[in-house]
Amino acid sequence: AFEAEQAAVPEASFFGNNSAIDLLGVAAKMMEGEILYREGNEEAGLATLREAVAREDRLRYSEPPDWIIPVRHALGAALMASGRFGEAEAVYRKDLEKLPENGWALFGLTSALEAQGRKAEAATMRRRFESAWSEADVELESSCFCLRQAK
Repeated sequence: AFEAEQAAVPEASFFGNNSAIDLLGVAAKMMEGEILYREGNEEAGLATLREAVAREDRLRYSEPPDWIIPVRHALGAALMASGRFGEAEAVYRKDLEKLPENGWALFGLTSALEAQGRKAEAATMRRRFESAWSEADVELESSCFCLRQAK
């Protein structure tokens, strides 16, 4: 159904600073990657989520962003669920370069560091997360609602 609707969007359609085609391309790859991952095709799912990240990175800047669901949060959660903590750490660090003090990425990075036994670094990140998340009304279990992270 998504693909049929996506195909019907005129090329000249824009949302903010980006074409609808480009935004829907991020959505399509994110959705495909999450489906592949959940079906147990881990490598294909992660590769497709990485492609979604690359597409998201190519979007034109807008404030707020035209695509509001950072794909790196889903990729990081999938990497965490797969026990690939070092790779997840790199994903979260890259996200924090783009979105400093983002609570979702700080939570993910804290979890990745804890999983690697890097307690001092994890404690520093946890303090940053707690500060960023101090007024939130949701308790996180993952860097996205799409997947639970390994503990």
